[in-house]
Amino acid sequence: MKNKYILTMAMAVLALVSACKKEYDTNPSAASASQVFSTTQGMTGVVVGLQGLYSTNQTSSIYNKTAITGLTDNELILLNAGNVAELQFVTGGGAVDGTNTDLAGLWATSNKIIYDADLVITNAANLPIKAMPVV
Repeated sequence: MKNKYILTMAMAVLALVSACKKEYDTNPSAASASQVFSTTQGMTGVVVGLQGLYSTNQTSSIYNKTAITGLTDNELILLNAGNVAELQFVTGGGAVDGTNTDLAGLWATSNKIIYDADLVITNAANLPIKAMPVV
């Protein structure tokens, strides 16, 4: 019985030591930054993505700007006081703290847009210029 226990423990230790290591920080189906910023198609994709991030969904920069300024200037009415982030802007002053999700969303989205737009501007000079066909 003791030999069976030792053999089982040895196999468990061997399985743990020789287990494969999974890399979670790389996405094998995504293009690398060097691939994206070296082609016209990749740069166009980045710019279209930035436009979508800037303007279309509820987590966008325009939504946050509108909500923050509208609630702060009393141009909008807060119907549900359970929305803490919006209630902080209606209350004003020191009620708006560092945990405000609307402010954090505006900050994060704006930084993402600025960072990627700077990469596009920097790498645009490296793209080959093709002559436009004459019609």
